[in-house]
Amino acid sequence: MTAIRTYKYKFYKSGRNEYLHQQTKMAGIIYDHCNSFRKGYYKLERISI
Repeated sequence: MTAIRTYKYKFYKSGRNEYLHQQTKMAGIIYDHCNSFRKGYYKLERISI
């Protein structure tokens, strides 16, 4: 059994955190895109990826 942990962070407006904020936002966009692609593929082919 695999345990998955999630963390919740708050980014404060700071120049030091700007790069980290951009990277986290981009990772979320990529994750959402891949997830919607997977769901769409399943609806068409009824095969899980």
